[in-house]
Amino acid sequence: MIADHSVRNGNDLMLGFTVNTGDNEFSNLSATIVQDLRQASKNILYVVGNSG
Repeated sequence: MIADHSVRNGNDLMLGFTVNTGDNEFSNLSATIVQDLRQASKNILYVVGNSG
């Protein structure tokens, strides 16, 4: 799964075991990916904070 495409399409959390080769990393060159990463972080923190 390509992490950049996944977050842009609404996925908040990616689970998996892969060797970090550097080819599936996020870059902060695009304003939209930064916005999408912030939204994903907000969604995850909201669930953790409200899960009792």
